[in-house]
Amino acid sequence: MFPISRPHPPSPTPQWMLVLDMFVRAHQREFAALTWALACEPADTPTALGIDLHPTPHLVTCPKPALEALDRKVGGYLREMLGIIDGYQPEREILLIGIGDSQIKAIMFEPDLPPPECLPQLGGDLAAVRAALEPELLAILAD
Repeated sequence: MFPISRPHPPSPTPQWMLVLDMFVRAHQREFAALTWALACEPADTPTALGIDLHPTPHLVTCPKPALEALDRKVGGYLREMLGIIDGYQPEREILLIGIGDSQIKAIMFEPDLPPPECLPQLGGDLAAVRAALEPELLAILAD
């Protein structure tokens, strides 16, 4: 028999996760262009785009082998994230991994325009897209 205990109330979602989700959705075409470009780079394994909040918010790449190594270190808590990466369809979806405060958050959705169409619509300059996003990330997500 299992002891009866009170259920734990759900933890509130950290503010940075809510802000990050709103920011990505507000800039979905820019992130679609960046994630599509990353998916088109030659790589042996899948790589996701990440937003690391520390020391200051910045864009990073998250290769699947690095996430698998981290998963082993944290006792398998990232298995769901690894499954999300396995099912990711970069030609249709945006996948971002938010990293902050000893937590991670996956943001995955279909943008209003397919990712392959976003970069040409933004002028085709990935460096300019990234250069425009990072200061805004810093402004809204800095501690």
